[in-house]
Amino acid sequence: MDVALYKETFQLTDGECEAIRSLQPKREAFIVQRDLGIAKKVILEVEPQQYVVSTSKPSDAVIRRRNIDAYGFEEGIRRTITELGLEDEEYVKPSDDDDIVEVA
Repeated sequence: MDVALYKETFQLTDGECEAIRSLQPKREAFIVQRDLGIAKKVILEVEPQQYVVSTSKPSDAVIRRRNIDAYGFEEGIRRTITELGLEDEEYVKPSDDDDIVEVA
């Protein structure tokens, strides 16, 4: 990450750049809305069903399409969740304190 470029392009502070640098790919995002005084890290969590329905990962989309074609939508989604090993994941909605971190 080119900190100087990010700071100049997006008018970010050192703290915001550090927050962006520490994000976990595909799990966290950083939102800045200067007009509202917001600069926060958010944790992105989706339920297995929502992941399967909305994924754009090609290998997962192929499995989903194959299962939906063979078993119909609901059963196809259920089988895709099983095939991707998502059924064992417990969806835990983050608490309000866990999903937002204010950055100076």
